Amino acid sequence: MIADIVHAPSPESDRAEQVGGEQPDTPKVGRWYWVKDEGGAPSLACVTKLGSNYVEVTYIEHESTQRLHNDIFWSLCEFVEDPEALLRGNAERCRRELDGLMEEVKFLTAKLGVAPSLSLGSGEVAATAITVAADQPAAEYKTALVKAKDEMLPELFEKIKGKSEEYKHWLSAQVIPMKAEARSLKPAIQRVEDRIFSVELYAGLCETVKCVKDGKPAALTEPVHLFQRRLCMDEECLANYDTGGMEFKDIRAFDRWLCRKDNLDRVLPFQRTVVAMRVRRHDKEREAGSIREFIRFMDLKQLDTLTFLYIRNGAQVHRLSTEIDFGEKLFPDADHPTLSAGEGRLYAKGSGKDFTVIGENEYRARVESDEQKERETKRRVAEENKKPKAEREYVSSFSYFDRAARDYVPFTRESVEYDDIARRIARQMEQHNRVVLVLQGLLDRSPALHPHPPWRLYDAAGFGQALRLHRDSDRVLVAGDRPDFEAYRARVNALLAVGSVTVGQEVAWERLEARKENARRDALGRRASEWRPDRYQPSGDPGPGRFARVARLAKKDGRAWYRWTKERSRGGGPPVGRTYVCRTSRVLNVDGYQAGDYKQFFADPRTREEYLGWAPLLLSAEEYKAGRHEEPPPLAAPPKPVPKPQSDGRSEYARRKADKALLGKAVRLVRSITTRGGTKYAKGLLWRVTHLSRGTFTIDGIRPDGSIERPKEQDYGCERSIRCVSRHDFELAVGISDDLEYAAKPAKRIKVRDEEDDDG
Repeated sequence: MIADIVHAPSPESDRAEQVGGEQPDTPKVGRWYWVKDEGGAPSLACVTKLGSNYVEVTYIEHESTQRLHNDIFWSLCEFVEDPEALLRGNAERCRRELDGLMEEVKFLTAKLGVAPSLSLGSGEVAATAITVAADQPAAEYKTALVKAKDEMLPELFEKIKGKSEEYKHWLSAQVIPMKAEARSLKPAIQRVEDRIFSVELYAGLCETVKCVKDGKPAALTEPVHLFQRRLCMDEECLANYDTGGMEFKDIRAFDRWLCRKDNLDRVLPFQRTVVAMRVRRHDKEREAGSIREFIRFMDLKQLDTLTFLYIRNGAQVHRLSTEIDFGEKLFPDADHPTLSAGEGRLYAKGSGKDFTVIGENEYRARVESDEQKERETKRRVAEENKKPKAEREYVSSFSYFDRAARDYVPFTRESVEYDDIARRIARQMEQHNRVVLVLQGLLDRSPALHPHPPWRLYDAAGFGQALRLHRDSDRVLVAGDRPDFEAYRARVNALLAVGSVTVGQEVAWERLEARKENARRDALGRRASEWRPDRYQPSGDPGPGRFARVARLAKKDGRAWYRWTKERSRGGGPPVGRTYVCRTSRVLNVDGYQAGDYKQFFADPRTREEYLGWAPLLLSAEEYKAGRHEEPPPLAAPPKPVPKPQSDGRSEYARRKADKALLGKAVRLVRSITTRGGTKYAKGLLWRVTHLSRGTFTIDGIRPDGSIERPKEQDYGCERSIRCVSRHDFELAVGISDDLEYAAKPAKRIKVRDEEDDDG
């Protein structure tokens, strides 16, 4: 039994750097070899790592690495006896070649009479520049200069750049062995860190234990039942399902819920039981209106990932809090690849530290699935080819990149990634073994599981006596297809009719109103706050309600209409009628729901973890059926429209349109006007209509040429201006052009579609 959780096939350790009696050319970290390349010259490389079945070499250029299997190493590599002399010689050669190229640049510039920089020569060359240039005809000299600029100098500079890179490689090559030596120390440091962490786990330095329920402990010899699957608190109790799940501050409330007898016997069924839990599986959507709230939400997000071990000991319940992440499972399955390395074959995909390891059966299943998809694609292509060309539908091809088994290679010693994969497997087992250290520490130093025999979990006999492993992962316990919530909703919504009660329309309407509000704030620019809500309810508008009746139904289009009233935004009077239409795929027919229907989704762990998609609808319907919510009122006739005021023969729209047409016009007063400040303006003065507000105008004084009268020595403002002028106080002035700066501009209408999840 202990082998299932505390033992794994450990990878063979890296070979010792040097073995007694070895030959001088035996691969060793820091030794150099000429490595043959297919169709090219050999490249110089240094041994930087020795694996159990490979030799890793690092080339001088760009310090690129390559792993060579032991079987092919000597066929490709030739030992270098004196690498230091070779490195120094090549570095010196590069330096001499660089000096030669620099001399060519100096000679060419001096020959053309170009004054070089101080780095290219002395003042003697500059002194003879004019003389050299004067010895050649002007046209020939110009041609030589152009050729030097376009061809010769760029070629020389490119050679200098390449030679400098080569010089740098030869100089830095001497550091490669030292880097390899430093890297070889990292595994030792990692082992020390792992040992320190193990001590912390056993001593409980990174955990706290709190008794949440006291009582009589279990019998002395009662074993500890350890459940494999990590649970989530919000999924088990569905707390605050309508607001995105429970918060970290609700931990004590969850403790009280768990300690109820029915819940305790379901979640912790045995007298000694250990179950891992965390607050939530998925991130919760939280809206932050300020930096302070954002920081608080980030703290809550971090607390959501904490792991808790709930420990039942008879009637006692303890909660162990720790920052250790035990993973989705506290221990692996019986057929986990890490435990079946000797049975069948393993297959791995990845590189470095990121490997995915699967067993023989899973690999064969993926291969068969790929072959079945390929056969299905060929069958569909053949069927389409039989149709007339105009009626054929496109069938996407099944390529190599669509294969689920692609890139998986057998985990054998023939692979140069063997050590990395084995190390990855061992690391996974170490992570699973953390829970054993925690439990052993609890047995030795905490009263949470007392009284108990002197169990030693690191001993096979003690492990078998103390622990009972329950592999309750969802793929083991649940058989058959997972429940399909969307299929259930479609089946229930097929019974929809006018007057049916539904739930879900309020959230859809609030999201639509939020998009409208966000679009309005975006149009305001800097004048609007930076906060953008996900859900929004306008002031004075109650919306369709959490439970509402369908006022109109279009089953063919899959849409439902809802009707309600809201207060008038200005003044009194009767309420205003509102309507909202959304797809029926976003609501649930409460009348077609049967009490207890939610249990099929709660009982299956695969859909329980997705409760945020179905719980707000199904549990609301469950509460409605239980009578915990009032029934929505029956459908009423829409409110009668407010009677329109008596018209003088011209509609309000035509009146507003005529008023806007006056903006920017030059006008003349038809009677004298006295302002509240006592200023009197005589009849016949010229003005410009500059503003319109609620049927009254603002006019500014203009000169006979139509320009605005500005105060002296200013290019803004107006010398004379009158507000709240009636349309009957002025008439159009003939002969003065309009000013388009004040003309009415078409308003930009913000259009927001009711779209969510590609739902138009």
